[in-house]
Amino acid sequence: MSWFKVFSAVVVANIVSWIIISIIGWLVFFVVFDSVTDFMGKKMGEQVSQEFPPIAVPAPGPSSSEI
Repeated sequence: MSWFKVFSAVVVANIVSWIIISIIGWLVFFVVFDSVTDFMGKKMGEQVSQEFPPIAVPAPGPSSSEI
């Protein structure tokens, strides 16, 4: 085989591998993006009811003239 045929085969193999990796990457991206979007939609849609403890107002301390 001449060097040109080897070079051409390597170039074509690189292009094909990049195309395959790009397709796989886009599929994974859309699957992850869709699942994150669904998760965030469910989180934003649900009503969150948090019960906070009652606020206790402390009794006033002695004034400076009483000390």
